Amino acid sequence: MNISVLDRFLKYVSVGSQSDADSSTVPSTPGQTELARLLAGELKDMGAQAELPSLIHISEPTRLR
Repeated sequence: MNISVLDRFLKYVSVGSQSDADSSTVPSTPGQTELARLLAGELKDMGAQAELPSLIHISEPTRLR
């Protein structure tokens, strides 16, 4: 199934992924984990060969201060 760039973008932005500045975990919210899993699944479907934990782990998320 081919999905348009617009539809793919709209799917991504529909996931609430705002970081939690008070969190000590990475990802800092369940929404960030959901988005990472969504992206990892799509990359896997496209033939990318990466481990899900390596896609989820980000050294330090960007946070609004």
